[in-house]
Amino acid sequence: MDTAPPEIDFNRLTTPILVIDQKGVIKRVNLNPKNPFGIDPADLVDHPAAEILNKYVDRPDTRGFFREVFRAARSFENHAEIEEHPTVKITDGNGRIRWLELSPVFRFSNGEKKEKTGFNIEVRDITETVRAKALNEASLLLNQNLSLDEFIPKIQQILGAIIPYDRANVILRHDETWFLESAWMTNKDGGISDESIPSVEINVKGKPLLVDMMESKTPLFVNDTFIEERYVSGSESKRGSWIGAPIIINGEVIGFLNLNSDKTKVYLDEDAKLLAAFSSHLALALKNSR
Repeated sequence: MDTAPPEIDFNRLTTPILVIDQKGVIKRVNLNPKNPFGIDPADLVDHPAAEILNKYVDRPDTRGFFREVFRAARSFENHAEIEEHPTVKITDGNGRIRWLELSPVFRFSNGEKKEKTGFNIEVRDITETVRAKALNEASLLLNQNLSLDEFIPKIQQILGAIIPYDRANVILRHDETWFLESAWMTNKDGGISDESIPSVEINVKGKPLLVDMMESKTPLFVNDTFIEERYVSGSESKRGSWIGAPIIINGEVIGFLNLNSDKTKVYLDEDAKLLAAFSSHLALALKNSR
């Protein structure tokens, strides 16, 4: 029986791939040209998938990926069917949310009996597809005529699927006074924990970034809150990233949607565009509920 991994010209591959033998051991790895993990492929080769899972189980950015690799290896060892296209959410080495689709492909021996000798896992980045789906889901919520209290919990998970953040809040204006209306945070497993807070009055004029957004009516982001002079936190300022988008109704800014990450250098222009789309949905939900 030929149990060696097939010869693959990794230099020509356009998708990441892992080659796993019949014992669940990772034999070859190609994570180029886009390495989503910041992991040296040499750290994976000749190690069982179970060992790799244990090694990275405390890293939320890679845990889901290696759990699926381990699950596929265990299914193969037990002669069970491997789930064809599991999807996993990871955070890459730059703190970016990425969605990957894993496609196991069986390898067979060269003899008359075409026995399975292992499998390859091809990895496809489906982040853009997930983003489009998330925005569509948010749009569909608008057809349900939800109140703001009903709408915000539903977009929390959708938002967290495409933009990285640890804490978030919504600030709204009532007459001429601004209030912190809602706040929530993500936990280590990616779930949402609402912060039970009363409606707190906010001095928007004392927060230069909010003033700038009110004047420009465009989203802004800061990738190091510790050194950004315009960033004013309600508590002791910690190093991290911040991004915000104005909530606009009839051309007037009536609120802000803000996200904070505990990591620096997280946000990009594409995140600002995505958050602006969500703030537009939030504005429509507010308009429908009034």
